[in-house]
Amino acid sequence: MDIPDHIRNAVYAGQVLDDDGKWKPLDQVLAKEKEFLKHLENGDVLVDDRWVPLALAREQQNQRSPG
Repeated sequence: MDIPDHIRNAVYAGQVLDDDGKWKPLDQVLAKEKEFLKHLENGDVLVDDRWVPLALAREQQNQRSPG
């Protein structure tokens, strides 16, 4: 298989594609993934680009849409 040089060089340099399709160092991507999983394990959810406890998110949602 013929792999383009820019891809081969990025992989050899320890880079991977992130969620946005940009080349990032593998350790940086893994750290972001670990942080994400830590929040999920703690019962947090992502609301408006902020991690909040699930109970607080539900409470805020109930306040916005009573009934």
